[in-house]
Amino acid sequence: MDETTRPSEALNTFLNALPGVNTWAMRKGYLEAGIRDNDVVVWSGMLDSRTILLGGSSDSLSTSRRPRT
Repeated sequence: MDETTRPSEALNTFLNALPGVNTWAMRKGYLEAGIRDNDVVVWSGMLDSRTILLGGSSDSLSTSRRPRT
């Protein structure tokens, strides 16, 4: 391995780890909010500007779930 490939491999490793870190952080946030594994959360209305969710949409429904291991 030469010196020119090391930075790109480091970046590739970092970018490949992001989805796993995001899923871990999302689950941690759910647990801290009192939402356990396999719970279903339903909002009574659509999201607005006061809602703090990563990627929340005000005009569509979405889900997130932890993959089964």
